[in-house]
Amino acid sequence: RGDGLASQLCQALWAHAAAGAIEVLYLHTHPFLPGAIRFWEKQGFAVTDVESDPLWNTTHMERVL
Repeated sequence: RGDGLASQLCQALWAHAAAGAIEVLYLHTHPFLPGAIRFWEKQGFAVTDVESDPLWNTTHMERVL
């Protein structure tokens, strides 16, 4: 944890996606996963929607390449 491996993997994914003419990446996560939303925001993702389900509060995010 904290060695930057996940960020390096993301950089490889961005390059691979861009080479394949992919323009937008989508993911969803949940606020009960420690640090997940903050991590994805650091990777350039923006929250596009948060579901109002009181159990999951699924957070939808996108990143434009």
